[in-house]
Amino acid sequence: MILGGLLLMALVQSAPDPLAPAREGKLQCTMPNVAKKKCLAMTRYTPTPTGHRNTTTVIISAAPLVTMEMSSEGTTEGEAVCGVLRHEDILAATVRIDGQPMSPADAAPLIDRMIDGLQENFGRKICTCFRAEGDLMVSEAEIDGTPRADMKLSFLWVRPEDGYTVGWEP
Repeated sequence: MILGGLLLMALVQSAPDPLAPAREGKLQCTMPNVAKKKCLAMTRYTPTPTGHRNTTTVIISAAPLVTMEMSSEGTTEGEAVCGVLRHEDILAATVRIDGQPMSPADAAPLIDRMIDGLQENFGRKICTCFRAEGDLMVSEAEIDGTPRADMKLSFLWVRPEDGYTVGWEP
């Protein structure tokens, strides 16, 4: 369920100016392993005329490294960054093995599993706020206005040149 939570959280994040670090070129590294410079997911936010587009790469498997990259639209509402999880965003995802795109036929079972795990949230509004917790930031989400303590995740804002990548090493 962590993987589904990561994808849901990828839709949204927040702070007083929630995307200021992203506008400075930083990426959101979710569930970081600072010593290894690894993230379970990384998100890049790109401004759009109506808000932002977030593109998230999330780990599915560490060995071999299997990742899924998906993009979705979002908006900032006060101190929250919000978005709606859409079935078509998952269908358009790119799945990679060791950095190489899988064929659509090979990726289909993984995408289907992701859809099965997330379908109860399709069309629902997900908003997230940030807060500092020690050396990390924490994202706290709500779905359709209902707080979701089970979706609390830690993250760091990192620069591309900091060398963080999606993956996991214990």
